[in-house]
Amino acid sequence: MSFELPALPYDTKALEPHLSRAVVQQRHGEIQRACVARLNRLVTGTPWAECSLEAIALGAEGELAREAAFAWALTFHWHSLSPRGGAPGEALVEAIAARWGGLDGLREAFAVAASEAPPAAGYGWCGMAMAWQ
Repeated sequence: MSFELPALPYDTKALEPHLSRAVVQQRHGEIQRACVARLNRLVTGTPWAECSLEAIALGAEGELAREAAFAWALTFHWHSLSPRGGAPGEALVEAIAARWGGLDGLREAFAVAASEAPPAAGYGWCGMAMAWQ
């Protein structure tokens, strides 16, 4: 199996004025494309070549795990942004309020977590995962 650069869920200029077309093209068309190419080189001829991106990110080690996680995170990033903007849904707002007191508290917690993360830990990203019951 070969990994491919996923298409953006919107036009490259759809996030303006928050992200310019040039920035989107650079991050998606250059950075993410290079990440996918590195990932494909790393899996070629290995048992990981037939695995999903998620399986590689969670099960591999070293450079291969980092590239798979980065490729996944970039795709997640693009699907987390919306040209329409808007506020989070009610259930998410309630969960954020219960944990951090509101969106301002969440922003502060993210800023702290991002500033404390080692530089190589996530390409400058801070992420959050939640298990729904």
